This record gives sequence, structure tokens and C-alpha cells, in this order.
Amino acid sequence: MYYNDLFDAMDAMFSDSEKYAVPQFPPSEVLKHKDGTIEISIAVAGYKKEDISISTEENKLVVSTISDYKAPKLPDEISVISSNRIKRSAFKNSFIVPETKFDFNSITAKFEDGLLTITIPPKERKEYKQITIA
Repeated sequence: MYYNDLFDAMDAMFSDSEKYAVPQFPPSEVLKHKDGTIEISIAVAGYKKEDISISTEENKLVVSTISDYKAPKLPDEISVISSNRIKRSAFKNSFIVPETKFDFNSITAKFEDGLLTITIPPKERKEYKQITIA
């Protein structure tokens, strides 16, 4: 099936039932503003901004931990008395973003209060016109 929009395709993938949804780590949210800007928010509490890498590839935005990332270890004088449910492992997530529609040179990222927010503006739309044959 062909979809006109990335978000239509994503909606179709999960419209039948959430039983097909695989939890992504770390959790993320993709929003589309009325002006066409995409905003990706990723919950990265427990990481430092220096631990995270953001790059672009052909039609993709890749967010991952740096290549030599090691999850922090507890000091020897501390022992876990309850199961450790805070995950701080390495990760790599890709988001499909068509280069033809979005300005990869103007992507911005902000890290605040454990939330990484990446903003991807749309490319300027070209005005098309009808040409009269003389």
C-alpha cells in the first residue's frame, strides 16, 4: 500500500491493535506541527548529553549513545535491595525523515530535564506555475 505521508504510514502500522507495537527504548514521541515541522522528543533521563549522538543518513535521523558508551556501575559500597528497573543501556534508534521534504541543515536539538527534543523544519516549498506556450 502507498502512503502520501510518513505519519499516515505510521498510523496505519498501529491502527489494528497495539499488540503489534514493540516498546522502543528509550521512549519517544514524534509530533508534526501545522507548519510541517517535525519534533521528536526522546526520554533520556539518566544520560548526559555527552553520551548521546545525533546524525543524519539518507532519509534517516539516527539517535544513539556514543560508540564507547558504558552504562554507569554502582559503587562497590552500594548494593541493590530491590530490582533495578532503571535502564541505562546503549541504544540506537532511527527515524525515517525524507530528505526531499525536510531541511537536514537546519536540525536543532535541545537537552533539558531528561528530555532530548530534536526539531526538523520542512524545506521551503517551491511555487509552481503554469507556463503559457507562445
